[in-house]
Amino acid sequence: MTDEELLESYRAMVPFLAELVGPHCEVLLHDVMHPEASVVAVANGAQHSGRHVGSPLTDYAQSMMRDRMWEGRDYLANYTGSSKGKNYVCSTYFLKNGTRLVGMLCVNRDMTALVQAEKSLAVLRAQCNLLLPDQSVQEVLDEPVSSLLGSMIDKAIRETCASP
Repeated sequence: MTDEELLESYRAMVPFLAELVGPHCEVLLHDVMHPEASVVAVANGAQHSGRHVGSPLTDYAQSMMRDRMWEGRDYLANYTGSSKGKNYVCSTYFLKNGTRLVGMLCVNRDMTALVQAEKSLAVLRAQCNLLLPDQSVQEVLDEPVSSLLGSMIDKAIRETCASP
């Protein structure tokens, strides 16, 4: 399979993954042989990073190539990114033809809604006096073993068919 055929076989994954994960997610397919215009397919780019077909590799993607991070691994998942004041959780799948890197399939998830929800929950916890408890003291809320001991012995005797 040629490098171009390999990249083409992943093209349909871009809109599929974007629709699967939702509009908070940007998906890009890069041809690393052309780093100055590497993006060959993109979904949801306009509302996230602003990247489009023909956009270049990011500095971090170039460092992944330079540091050969793709050797010995198929992907790099859940690292942080940012664009236009938003924070992202990013993952990159390395597309290899034999032992050569030819492309990257990148998924960047906007964490804005989750960060806002976490802030709202923190306010609610504070308002309801449900702040994180003191972890140095822990009470066991199960019934004490002494109150269960008699029924445990009776059950064990019944299960072994032994006479009391």
